[in-house]
Amino acid sequence: MIKKLYKIIIVPYTLFLLYLMFLGMGRRQYEDNLLTLEPVLATINFIKGAASLK
Repeated sequence: MIKKLYKIIIVPYTLFLLYLMFLGMGRRQYEDNLLTLEPVLATINFIKGAASLK
């Protein structure tokens, strides 16, 4: 009996959790939260430059 109840409840519960994680509570994408590539590229260039000095 408990296993049947578990199988019935787990799918809607999982979908509800996924909704809260990704879409719920008014979450929006702002430009402040986007990853800029400038720091990443600058770090890579710094490492390449340091490696070429050896």
